[in-house]
Amino acid sequence: MTDDIAARLEMLMVCYGIGELDLEEGDFRLHLRHRAPPAEGPPADPVPAAAAAVLRATAFGTLRLSHPAGAAPAPSLPRKVRQGEIVAYAAIGPLLRPIVAERDATLVRLLHADGAEIGYGDQLFEVRWS
Repeated sequence: MTDDIAARLEMLMVCYGIGELDLEEGDFRLHLRHRAPPAEGPPADPVPAAAAAVLRATAFGTLRLSHPAGAAPAPSLPRKVRQGEIVAYAAIGPLLRPIVAERDATLVRLLHADGAEIGYGDQLFEVRWS
């Protein structure tokens, strides 16, 4: 892999809002994680409070509300969650990507059924931030 290819991949990740990228070919494996630069002040167009009261998908795939290996059903709503707590999974074949709470909150209402196909950025839960 050349620096030019790595720079182009980074540019594409920024353009399309991709936070992580895994590439695998033979013995070669590459994992890129792009972090947004720190904000330089308040956003020019603040998000209304109503629009900010959702938890969004950080991956695409099939929504799973509980780990498939566990026998426990998905917890009922409303429920309190802590920052970093896994609230759901996005399944892509055998791969499970955890969807975590951005900060302390109460999950109020589910916006997609278990087993629904979800995309990156889709609204998953209506929340009340703590």
